[in-house]
Amino acid sequence: MTELQDIFAEYTRMRKNGLDSKVALHALRGYIEPLVKSQREQLAQLLRAWEAGETNTPLPRSRRPTGEVPKPGGPIKPLAPPAGDSASPVIRSVNIPHTPPASENVDLGELQGRFDTHTLVDETTRVSEDFFGVTSVMVLLVRGTNQAFEVRPQQYDHEIIIGRSSEQSAMHPDIDLQAFQGAEMGVSRLHMALRYDNDHNAIHIYDLGSSNGSYLNNQRLNPHEVRFLRDGDQLRLGRMVIGVRFKHPGR
Repeated sequence: MTELQDIFAEYTRMRKNGLDSKVALHALRGYIEPLVKSQREQLAQLLRAWEAGETNTPLPRSRRPTGEVPKPGGPIKPLAPPAGDSASPVIRSVNIPHTPPASENVDLGELQGRFDTHTLVDETTRVSEDFFGVTSVMVLLVRGTNQAFEVRPQQYDHEIIIGRSSEQSAMHPDIDLQAFQGAEMGVSRLHMALRYDNDHNAIHIYDLGSSNGSYLNNQRLNPHEVRFLRDGDQLRLGRMVIGVRFKHPGR
């Protein structure tokens, strides 16, 4: 499928599974913004027609993908564990994404960023389990492996997508779980989203209409449900379990 077909398919899947249009667009923002202007305008036309119930709107002509959707920062691929060391997790840092110039952006329904001035916390303040400051680092440890992803959501201007890559799709998540038998474990291509909350110094998570559900500490996330993530929490995507740790440098 083409990039437009992939994005259109993911948008309509999310909408059919209970997400409202604004949430779906924010989740797909990192895939939409790198498109050229003509593609974004065509996508906007397709989405408006679909929302209006014009299901006979023609999709872009299918062609064999020539490459991945150029998402800012690129997908994060896990590193192989070093020989003879199985105790310590291998940490993979997530790169800070590049944001296209503002002049190239097209409004697909209030896709403006929500990242303003950060609130600094006094060094003597006791850090709560849900606190995630401007220098904090999140570590996601995949159960049953010695692989971990090191993420700084506060440095992104779009949601961080967790899911799995597929040969049939040019869209790749920020955190790619395909190397951990993602398909067999029931992980959707775009399964869950993380975003940073400036006002509360916290991380929000929500499900992206996944087939097998997202769970926080064994409680399933419902459509439209946004939850705070805390240090020590456990995520489950389908049958894949991921431990969450927050690190606070200097504390």
